[in-house]
Amino acid sequence: MDFYQRKLYALLRSPESPEWGNNIVSQLSCLQNNINELESWWQQGKQAREIAASSDHFNLKSIDNQENSEGIRACHPISGQKQNILLKVENQPNIDFIKNEPEAKKVFWWFWRFYPEFFANQQQDALLSPAHMVLPDCPLHSHQSAVSALTGAMFPRGWKDGNKPKTPYLLLFSFSPVQEFIKSSRKFVDFWAGSYLLHYLSSKLCWYIADKLGPDALIVPSLWNQEIIDALIIKKYSDFETDFEKLPNGNNPVKRFDNKLSTSLSTAGFPNTITVLVSGKENARRWGNYLSAKLKKEWVEIGKKVRKDIREKVTNFLQENNEEELKSIVTEVFSELEQNSPEFELYFKELTDLADEKKHGCWEWGKLWEVQLQNTWEPYWTAIPLGNPETSLAIKRNDNNYFDENWLKNQDNIAQPVVENFPDQFETDFYQYFNVGTWWGSIQQRLGLCLNNVKYTRNWEIPTAPGERSTISGKFSAVHPRFNWHKFREGRGQASGSMRLFWNVMKLAYPGLFNGSEKLNALEITKRMAWVYGGVAEDLGIDINSIIKKIKSLPPEEEKEFQLVEENQIIYEQLIRFPNSSSIASARFIHDDNHDITSQYRQLLSDKIKNKFSNRYRKFFDSITRRASHVLKTDKKINPNNNQINNQNNNSNGYYNGVMFSSKWLADDMGLKTDDAAKLKELVNEAHKDKTIGFGEGSPADWWVILLADGDGMGDYVSGKKLEKYSFYVEVDAVDRTGEQFNHSQFENFIKNTDKRMGPATHIGLNRALLDFSNRLVPYLTEQRFCGRVVYSGGDDVMVMLPIEDLPEYLLSLRSAWCGGDDPYQEFENNHNNTSNLPTGYWYPKQGVGNLKDLPQRPHFTMGKNATMSAGIVFAHKSVPLPTVLESLWDAESGRAKKITGKDGLCFRVIYGGGNQLEALMKGELLAEWWDWVKDYQDYQDKLAPLLYRLAEELPRRASITENHYLFSKAAKVIMDNRDSEKQLHEVFIKIEKWLASWENWVKGVIEKWAEDNLKDSKNLSFEQKIQIIQDSKSKPVGIEPEDLGKILRFTAFWIDKRVERWKWRELSEKSKAKS
Repeated sequence: MDFYQRKLYALLRSPESPEWGNNIVSQLSCLQNNINELESWWQQGKQAREIAASSDHFNLKSIDNQENSEGIRACHPISGQKQNILLKVENQPNIDFIKNEPEAKKVFWWFWRFYPEFFANQQQDALLSPAHMVLPDCPLHSHQSAVSALTGAMFPRGWKDGNKPKTPYLLLFSFSPVQEFIKSSRKFVDFWAGSYLLHYLSSKLCWYIADKLGPDALIVPSLWNQEIIDALIIKKYSDFETDFEKLPNGNNPVKRFDNKLSTSLSTAGFPNTITVLVSGKENARRWGNYLSAKLKKEWVEIGKKVRKDIREKVTNFLQENNEEELKSIVTEVFSELEQNSPEFELYFKELTDLADEKKHGCWEWGKLWEVQLQNTWEPYWTAIPLGNPETSLAIKRNDNNYFDENWLKNQDNIAQPVVENFPDQFETDFYQYFNVGTWWGSIQQRLGLCLNNVKYTRNWEIPTAPGERSTISGKFSAVHPRFNWHKFREGRGQASGSMRLFWNVMKLAYPGLFNGSEKLNALEITKRMAWVYGGVAEDLGIDINSIIKKIKSLPPEEEKEFQLVEENQIIYEQLIRFPNSSSIASARFIHDDNHDITSQYRQLLSDKIKNKFSNRYRKFFDSITRRASHVLKTDKKINPNNNQINNQNNNSNGYYNGVMFSSKWLADDMGLKTDDAAKLKELVNEAHKDKTIGFGEGSPADWWVILLADGDGMGDYVSGKKLEKYSFYVEVDAVDRTGEQFNHSQFENFIKNTDKRMGPATHIGLNRALLDFSNRLVPYLTEQRFCGRVVYSGGDDVMVMLPIEDLPEYLLSLRSAWCGGDDPYQEFENNHNNTSNLPTGYWYPKQGVGNLKDLPQRPHFTMGKNATMSAGIVFAHKSVPLPTVLESLWDAESGRAKKITGKDGLCFRVIYGGGNQLEALMKGELLAEWWDWVKDYQDYQDKLAPLLYRLAEELPRRASITENHYLFSKAAKVIMDNRDSEKQLHEVFIKIEKWLASWENWVKGVIEKWAEDNLKDSKNLSFEQKIQIIQDSKSKPVGIEPEDLGKILRFTAFWIDKRVERWKWRELSEKSKAKS
């Protein structure tokens, strides 16, 4: 009986579900030689099942053999919302493929990954089938995974029959970069790479854990149904590929990626914190240290591959050029030098030395890379036992019918619950049994506190940075092949001229990746090049060589230089599928324009470039601007058949890339130098102002949006602080009340007065279920309903980029998907299976909705009613540096939106090209009513924005918050009634007045709540007195001042202005056509 035999046996043993149990176990060849031993061990091993269920499930016995014509009741694990599900036991998955496999580990992986989904293939609601009939808050498949995870921790490798179970430990491991790894980004490719590499390294650490302890041992993040993990599973067990093809999406992750059905493999979603169940204190210590070392090793290995490739590429490039060509490189970089001057000869010798493989000393930067990469990440960890290691894992009432108070106190000492009187009197009265699973939620919260303590007490050494530093981040020395760390670490570093020459060579050796003016440190180079040259894509099973073969063969020699640039861009873009900022900004415009203005504009600019540049540049421009934008919805609309670009100048071929609207990024992509870049800028401006186009001073690529959203109070759900009473969750009719020890009054008191606890199985189920939101709903909403792109989506954290047009409706859709509200587009129903037609906390794809064909036709988990999320949203002008945008974004979400009373906050920020900013704060509950009048902008064209600017200016001066008078809506009515456009805007005026009253009601609620929380005698104070006290307070609530209302109105006017601007472009174009 080995480790995986025990885990597999535990995974499949479920007393209440006939589709899991002995009828499966008896068919598995890998267990039969030890089946008697396993059955005997289970008398002790089943304690893992009891702990997974926690004390509440174990004490709530269900009626045997219930007959329910309406099916099984299931409840949402957070909100308690109910639904009926109908399961047919005869529809069991076929296990013929795996039942004769002799290796227990492989069989375990198969059942853990595929068995639940094969059930869902046959029965839509199978993934909701509860493990417990009385407290049906945890799906069976999640519960059984928790049982097997605890089995592995309690009965690890080396455990001997007859020994006591080991105490499980929860290990929390985290890591973060020492410098601003993600913010230090000039282009979107760097931004994407920073987010993705953190995700990739986390997933690799999780994979190492899963390979040793089993995938079920990972509590956070859940590995189930994660495409990056699925890709690694196929690499390990290649014969599982046929099983992946049986899943709803029909392909394995790599095929889905290659066929452009999914960008999941290149989308970040794993967090930088990992929670894992391990066995005992020493194992926890070993795993913490191992993961710290493994993280650095994995990262350094990526860097070594990048460094090796640079040496090979640069050497080969220089060797392919003759003496005259090398001299022309020096001349191009140092135009001020004469060819025969000593300094010129010195630089020429540097190139020939780098090209000479015999002169190994010319590449002496290895130590510099090692020092920088070894100090990239700060790992830290902590571990807490699940229960006091000095006591048993469970107790029953003693002979006097009481629980051992010392045992309960010992568990409290370890878990340190934030909830008072834990467990409470109603639990100790009603329960006959306690186990350590009851303290699971408190331990999770304490883990986070302990990790913060470790983090804040660590001292990290950052290496010195002699010489020129990175031009992107200003941190760490920029690298150079001759930069010998031992020689230069105390000095001035490499000469600036040599540095300038090398980075121009990098531009030539890696056209399209570097522009010659950048000088990067080892972290930034590795970050940018890791996906292709650091082996990351290949590690996931993506065949880079096959993608390169798809790229058209090189054209004639005179166009080779331009084709190399294009080839590098195509390789990177086809692999990462990540758009540039211009493509994001213009995505909705291009989508809705449908080849009209966009096609004319590209043709016009192409002709201008042909007249001012050589024909080669014209072809290069056509090629760059016809490549895919990698905004999925836009590309599908523009080129539904994925037609490839042909060699003719036909605008119906290929795609539209938004870079054509931006002179800065277009020049960057074309590799133009200063004079040519200035000439291109002039041509782009001319095209914008052309009467047939009508952009004027603006363009579709001027503004883009980035959103960062985070679920509110997730830690409070896990700790149990925000869960409802047990009466919300318990199926009273399913309770077995026949036992002698059952006390009816104690039961009623318990379910009415005690908050539900978050046990191991329910927590694991929650983590699994959240993948529906982050891996299914968020990508669908962002990339198929709207013209956006997901940057990061994991658990309750979401970061996406959008065109300015899509933001309001996207935000409404995202918030509805988070809480299971009504879908604004009515593609999902939220009341499926509820006999009272009430929301269930799940989104079900509606039958026959074509856009949903790529989503599994089953219920998708949301956080349920009352769940909220806060978001920071930045509208950035194209000229604003990306690091500035990202810094503002994080501050908007955590520093402002989360500070709104009760959270559920929205912080909108507009960053203008000149550096000015506009910030508007709004409570999320006001968003839908706000959009109800804002969406009518199309009916009023350019009449509404001026009114809003006027209201933004006047209302803060004319009105104030009162208890009953609603002065803001009344003042607004006076201002609106006096406008010439009153009759035309009458309907929207009514809606604005109503929304202003709602805003006032929210502010009054905040004032009352603040007074209640901060003032002892608040009930005896008048409303005016409370306002005065708040005004004088240093901790007054945010977003409630009249000026805050003015900022919301000003922001609204800004957004409407931009929408009307786009509408006018189309109108001007149509008028121009009519005249011609």
